[in-house]
Amino acid sequence: MDVLMGDPKDLGSSNQFGGNIDYNYAEKQTFVHGRGVFDKSHLIGLLEAFEYTLEVEPSDWIPPVDIVIALGFDEQLGGKLGGAELSKVLQSKFGTDGFEYILSKDLAGVQEYSGAYIAPIGITTKQEVHYTLQFTLTGYLVTPLKSHNMFQIFNKLTEKLQQFPEQYYFTHENPHAKLYQCAAPDLTFLSPDELKDLLAAFDDEEANKRVLKLMSMDFYTGNVFGTKQQYTHIAGGSEFAVRPEFLQVEIKEWLPVESSVELRLESLKKALKDIIGDLGLVVNGEIIKPEGLYGKCEVTVEATPKDEYSPVGRSWEGIAGIVKGLYEDTIFPTLPNSPSRLHIGPGISVVRTDASRYKYLSKNIYYFRPGLYDYFGTTVWNTRYERVSVQNLMHTVAFFHQLIHAP
Repeated sequence: MDVLMGDPKDLGSSNQFGGNIDYNYAEKQTFVHGRGVFDKSHLIGLLEAFEYTLEVEPSDWIPPVDIVIALGFDEQLGGKLGGAELSKVLQSKFGTDGFEYILSKDLAGVQEYSGAYIAPIGITTKQEVHYTLQFTLTGYLVTPLKSHNMFQIFNKLTEKLQQFPEQYYFTHENPHAKLYQCAAPDLTFLSPDELKDLLAAFDDEEANKRVLKLMSMDFYTGNVFGTKQQYTHIAGGSEFAVRPEFLQVEIKEWLPVESSVELRLESLKKALKDIIGDLGLVVNGEIIKPEGLYGKCEVTVEATPKDEYSPVGRSWEGIAGIVKGLYEDTIFPTLPNSPSRLHIGPGISVVRTDASRYKYLSKNIYYFRPGLYDYFGTTVWNTRYERVSVQNLMHTVAFFHQLIHAP
């Protein structure tokens, strides 16, 4: 839970931790106020679901699945003190990929578009790309040239790799799931012209170029569609004065599901050749620069096999089934217009601050926020006060109650 105090001028009349309930006449809704009611996966609703379950179930009741409640804090610090430490503990206890799935928050909820109700469940199933570079440099009896000793090459290489431009891949279908992607929740951020380009991008090459440019420059769409490179492991060798130097660099890069692994590998190989060529080396015996006097570099770039995970897998289908059943059978009949059908598809998401800390715990990371989008109101969160409508709070309790009981 994010427990950083907000600026007093932003708090209004509600205590951050008071749990106040009041009726807003302008919005015609009753809101619950307090940290954790909206952000951090509806923390209050989640805990209330557990409390309710413990109250109504017999004392010897055993849930059909193992449940772990892990509460962290400090999202504004990138999870360094909360999520990062929790992840270490959970990974040591349950192992890598020890969890069936991880469910994090999203801002979309259930939304109505032209009479159709849509619930996009965001997916961030990733693939891992490994690239290993091994350098064997010409040995010297004295310290080699500054520009070509092991440490200089290491510094130059990592600097250039970190500046390597991110790639965007925009298609009809999610590359893993082979299902159409749902961008509807994020269309509110786009101007009319940008929206037209987005809808025409599959058939209009110029529109597609503008959308790709928008993804690279615009904050909101960049957050929705973008790929953030994460260099999780870089290891170096050692330097010797009398025999050839040896340097090995190993880098693991996680790609979210929106990225094309094949395109990423090809562009990465080209970038590595350019970098190594600038250093006057050779790659796998292929001379990039005629002189090539400083040694050779063996380059290995490979991707992990594609995993048959979300949303064609069991865990995504299980969450989708709970959402669909809850709204069609229980919630929709109570609405004034009594909708009968909920459309569910994979949403476009990226690994956000909190879930990024748990990427080694599960291959399946999903994003969903129970509740009707119309009930969210002018909610604010993080460094200011949070609030949630009573209706959506009850949706959250019901959703997690069913999730706890799902086999």
